[in-house]
Amino acid sequence: MNDRPIKRFIGEHPLLTILIVAGFLRLLAVIFAAGYMASDDHFLVIRPAWDWLNGKHTWFESGTPIKRGILYPYLIFALLWILEHLGIHDPGAQMFINRLLHASWSMTLIPIVYFFLRRFADRRAAFLGGMIAAAHFIMPFMAVRNLVEVVSQPLVLGGLFLLEDIAYEDTDGRHPRRTLTAGVLLGLAFMMRIQTGLFGIGAVLTLLVKRRWRDASWTALGGVVILLVEGLVDYASFGTFLSSVFYSLYGQSQILNEYVTGPWWTYLGTILAVLIPPFSLLALLWMVRAAKRVPITFWATLLFLVVHSLIPQKQERFILPAFGPLIVLTVTGWAMVPWRDNKWVRWIWAAFWIVNLLLLPIGTFDYSQRARVEPLKRLGRTPGVGGIVVVTIEHPQWLPYYYAQLKGDDFYYVMKPGELADLEEVVRRVHDVRHTPPPTHVMILSHKGPADYLPSLQAQLGPLKQVWHTGPSLADAILHKLNPQFNHSKESWVYRLEDPAIGSSLIKSPADTLRVPVEGDE
Repeated sequence: MNDRPIKRFIGEHPLLTILIVAGFLRLLAVIFAAGYMASDDHFLVIRPAWDWLNGKHTWFESGTPIKRGILYPYLIFALLWILEHLGIHDPGAQMFINRLLHASWSMTLIPIVYFFLRRFADRRAAFLGGMIAAAHFIMPFMAVRNLVEVVSQPLVLGGLFLLEDIAYEDTDGRHPRRTLTAGVLLGLAFMMRIQTGLFGIGAVLTLLVKRRWRDASWTALGGVVILLVEGLVDYASFGTFLSSVFYSLYGQSQILNEYVTGPWWTYLGTILAVLIPPFSLLALLWMVRAAKRVPITFWATLLFLVVHSLIPQKQERFILPAFGPLIVLTVTGWAMVPWRDNKWVRWIWAAFWIVNLLLLPIGTFDYSQRARVEPLKRLGRTPGVGGIVVVTIEHPQWLPYYYAQLKGDDFYYVMKPGELADLEEVVRRVHDVRHTPPPTHVMILSHKGPADYLPSLQAQLGPLKQVWHTGPSLADAILHKLNPQFNHSKESWVYRLEDPAIGSSLIKSPADTLRVPVEGDE
């Protein structure tokens, strides 16, 4: 009896039910999934926006032209500017609002998936597809990240949905405004992440093959309009028309075989893993079946995936813009097969949801990069903090100084064992270049603990008092527990110099102590 009202509500309000589930999961991620995932969603988004607010008009790649679309970083800059002028200065509060806005934007993907499947499949398919978009284990975590691959998802699927809906009719060019809008949406996705332009190219090519000349022309026109806007923004920002596009393509061509590379089947393996086998094996068959009903989505998505697979440099997040189309293709194909309700298919669906529910809490509650972010937030709230000696030898990494509310990179990085032995030289060299304040704190980022580093640090900095220890995030702790040999724990320790005068003495050269004051000195 108690289940009947719930079932009745779901039956009468399927989309609202999906949105409630999605909103609840994303709200949990907003609260708990703080930090950032990879370098790109902080150092190429938050850091430049913070630098601009403090009068430093630079990017992470100092001295080089911008190699990515400018729209998204400008939006984040505008958000931080508004929050600062509203008196919200705490980085924790700013990033909470930032995550809340991103989670809200990600919710727009869900009704697009739902109505896409209502149009080209049926009500059951729409509910299933919507629930995958709402509650797939990667989505709450990804929804609150500053990743253009995720932010572009609703734009990509929205553009493809409009084109499929129009192309389903017999008359070419019957709805020029809607076709133009589809081109604009795909163009905006291109402005977010240049590689998503492959969806637009694939869609236009499919329309041309289907001899829908006017639909293809209007779609291309919408994309060209946005391309012109991108060019004008680039010109106003950097003095070169479409500089972000040209330099991005050129920059990517220079590092095709660097950083993270993999074989051609890397993304195929990623899709099989993310969609959870054995369900994912059936999903691939269903996607191919769906090509008959939603050909624009199929061929545009295939082009996107094939081109990415042919490029040696690969990271799993690069194919996140295809997540929405993959859901639509999978569930559309499932709705088309006559054996979709067979008992063994139902068991495979059940296995998919069970595994997904087991994985869901990991991302939803994962405070990514916790060992780097949390100590800086605390240091930013601590009075009297000067320069910070950062020992990051085992896995050298930069720190997100935004979280300490520092206007510059006030860190003395120790990234090699030899630098640890000659800390005074490191401190003096950094101070002479950046005029960094004298060291007052030490931060050790280590997989094995601080014991190996403390004797050398204390010999040069005097007694050190531990003030914080930050443990790994939920995901890091689980991975370390499963395989400690290869999945190292990510932890940090922060110490305070007991005698601040020692830190001040390190930045003084012998000439400073012998220098005779002259007229005009302050």
